[in-house]
Amino acid sequence: EQLFGVKFSTTLTCMEDPAYVTKAEETALQLTCHIDKDVGYMMTGIKHALQNERLSKRSATLGRDAEYKKESLISRLPAYLTVSFVRFFFKKAEQTNCKIIKDVKFPFQLDVLELCSPELQTKLTAERTEFAKFADYQAEQM
Repeated sequence: EQLFGVKFSTTLTCMEDPAYVTKAEETALQLTCHIDKDVGYMMTGIKHALQNERLSKRSATLGRDAEYKKESLISRLPAYLTVSFVRFFFKKAEQTNCKIIKDVKFPFQLDVLELCSPELQTKLTAERTEFAKFADYQAEQM
């Protein structure tokens, strides 16, 4: 949990009743990168997984199942960030699992600042500034 645990602040919004919004905290051991025809880069897949998730669950206000949109922001980053590539999907017509064989590009250094909550972004920006100053100082010494 300490080394690999990622904490998310999630917002569930009912698509049929936008006034009904639920906020919660979730934890996971990895980020998921959903691969489909639109995903060519790892960051695109991670953003899609965190911001465009749709699910169906029972609505207390409507009294029936309703569609919800789930949006997540990272509120705690771990020491080691694990990213899981989701390369399988289920074909309903054929009742089989299919593997997506697609080239997905990923950066040498993954910058997840834009996926973080505003509070975490503030903390990280301050540390980034100090790190940039230190890197500049080291470059001058050489």
